Amino acid sequence: MTIGELKQIPPGSILIAGPDGRRVAGNRLDELVEELHDEPYPNPADEAARRLIAQVCSPYRTRLDDGSWDEDEVFLEVGGRTFHNALSVRGHFPKVGFLSHPHHLSVAACPPRWGGLIGTLITDGIGAVEAPALGATEPVLDDAVREQVISGLLGTQDGRMPDDLVWNPPVASPIRVEPLPAANVRSMAGLVTVSTVARRGIGIAVVGDKPEDFALARLWRLTYGSGVWLPSSLGVDDEVPPSSLRVGLSEIEQRYRQRSGSLLLVSTSRPVEELEALQARLFRSPIRFRGEPAQPTVSACTVTELPWGQPTRTHLAVAEQFDTHVTVPVVVDDSGTRTMAAPLPAPILGNDHVLPPNDLTWQVDIGWPDATTVRGRGLDGQEVFTGDTNRWLTWARSSRHGITYQSHRFDFVAAGTPIVNKLARPAVRDLGLRRWVEAKAREHGLQIHVSDAGHRGALLARMLGGRHRFVDLFSGPLLDALRALRPTSSSTNKAYPAGDGVALAHDQGVLTFEGFCARSSALDRREVRDLLDMALGAGVLRRGLALVCANCEEAQFQSIDRLGQAWTCLRCDTPGQLQLSAWKKPDHEPTWFYDLHPVARHLLRDNGEVPALLSAYLATQDGQGQRRVYQDIEEVEFTLDGKPQVEIDLIVYDEDVLTVAECKSTANLAGDKAGSRAEVTKKCRAAAWLQADRLIFATTAPRWNNSTYGVIRSAVAEFDWGPLGPPEVGIISGLGTMAIEKQSLAAPSIKPTPDPGGTM
Repeated sequence: MTIGELKQIPPGSILIAGPDGRRVAGNRLDELVEELHDEPYPNPADEAARRLIAQVCSPYRTRLDDGSWDEDEVFLEVGGRTFHNALSVRGHFPKVGFLSHPHHLSVAACPPRWGGLIGTLITDGIGAVEAPALGATEPVLDDAVREQVISGLLGTQDGRMPDDLVWNPPVASPIRVEPLPAANVRSMAGLVTVSTVARRGIGIAVVGDKPEDFALARLWRLTYGSGVWLPSSLGVDDEVPPSSLRVGLSEIEQRYRQRSGSLLLVSTSRPVEELEALQARLFRSPIRFRGEPAQPTVSACTVTELPWGQPTRTHLAVAEQFDTHVTVPVVVDDSGTRTMAAPLPAPILGNDHVLPPNDLTWQVDIGWPDATTVRGRGLDGQEVFTGDTNRWLTWARSSRHGITYQSHRFDFVAAGTPIVNKLARPAVRDLGLRRWVEAKAREHGLQIHVSDAGHRGALLARMLGGRHRFVDLFSGPLLDALRALRPTSSSTNKAYPAGDGVALAHDQGVLTFEGFCARSSALDRREVRDLLDMALGAGVLRRGLALVCANCEEAQFQSIDRLGQAWTCLRCDTPGQLQLSAWKKPDHEPTWFYDLHPVARHLLRDNGEVPALLSAYLATQDGQGQRRVYQDIEEVEFTLDGKPQVEIDLIVYDEDVLTVAECKSTANLAGDKAGSRAEVTKKCRAAAWLQADRLIFATTAPRWNNSTYGVIRSAVAEFDWGPLGPPEVGIISGLGTMAIEKQSLAAPSIKPTPDPGGTM
């Protein structure tokens, strides 16, 4: 708030927060102005709000070499420990440069004498040319003018505005075109609104006359693209609301319905019961469209139930440069991280409408095709630069649109340097999930390592040709057969009563092709054959014979690569002949058996297939069978100075949702309640480090023990999540079966997170 705005407040009408936070009466304005002089009004509440938002969003952040921080620091507190800070980079906004035609063009604008709710609504919707007059009051509108105002604001009319809302420039022959442009287009010269639209977007209509109602609708519209404010002046409380209001809202609702989204009625000042009654009045006769349901997808909800994390985003960009394609060489490492081998071109603004001064700094968004970097979450900006980029070249951040950096260089720039050489040309990285987790760990002074089980999974993934093939094999229809290669008995008759396998020792067996088919009933024989051939080609399975040495009588598996008419015992090195006495049965020809690679055998011994089962489940939209492009890593251990802190079974990033998961094959998390609680607290700590959206506890057991639910609920509720708040908590049991059960736990301090995608 500026001093000029303060002076317009009638003395004694409101209480004002002074620079020291004390509230002073309006009649002390002269004293306050003298104290503040010509400086902007430093409201402590505004500063506190800015710092809170900086903690949960993604401002430009960086760590300094000596461990010190900029004086304008914002700390992120989690669990009583300071983990990170935000560095504020102040830029300059350009002077609004009006072109020649706006001076001669009539526009729709809020009249300066219109104040109150209607004046605020119109100024927010179409803008104003002149500042509001002192003492502006709520206008009294007749029904016809009100209908026109509502239609104009909701975009359902032919473009005509009431005469009172037409501003004509003070020239001899003003230009008037239809539909009449809004006044706020004058400040959009050279700019365009760009939106990333989600299929299941959520729009809101905010009912109420409080400042918080207006602020919620405006912020939702600026962020997500659709937020409508419905003050009482529009007739929302009438027994029969204005037809323009009902038609306009129905058209908005219909647009969301076409994208499988919905429209929510919400208020900060009215109870849900009132909203439900209003919904019945506004949508009792919705517009019908062919092939669409008669009932609109509108519901009433509270502010805390709003889906704040939806992926739809809206921002402003330079009109000619919001979709420029640039080709640069890249290097890809084993984590999928793409690193630019050459810097980007200089981000020169070619649009004269923007009229940038020499010290203007703008922001440049970089969007990679099929980007892998986890978006937002306050990543240290230095992590997105390549290793040979000067860290003081410019500021960068992992933003909601990809990677964003400041246009101007912040290192040494000599006087007289041409503008093109004053612009930053960084080379950046598109981080794979593993590299991103490493970067987030460094922010907290931590390191990550792959556990033994993780190394086994990584080795098998390399053998199979990729992580997705590993997940498909160890979570797919062959899993029961693979598990059968680890018999619980060393007796063949007990381990394989159907005679389709041989137990060579405890925990070591081999199966015939018929044995695989019998344990893979969902597949036909050709499909089993194809999967076996894929695993054989990768070396995860081996084909061979089950033989007995005539000398030491050791039963063993001899792979096809070692076989000949003469073969050598693996135990005593005695040569033997490939004859009936060695293979025993059948008496005509030996039968091929299939053995599992030792690494895969050890993986199954340690239940390493359970994270693969959860990975497959999450990747197929809760088992719907349609795989999406997503990333995951498993068996990650966080360490501090070499000491283990937390081990995470699975980390998944899918459609802007980051998931941390604990996977078990038992019905409990640990041996006792105290141990289970400690495990949940550790997973909460890791979820806070990574700013996860979802924390999942999954088991292959039919159901978790009853006490486990209470332990998880209380541990999550009592954890100090800081300003970020807790993630969604999911509980899954029966993993890998046809009877999977899932639920979300709710506790008093856990905010509900509606999931429009239906994935949890």
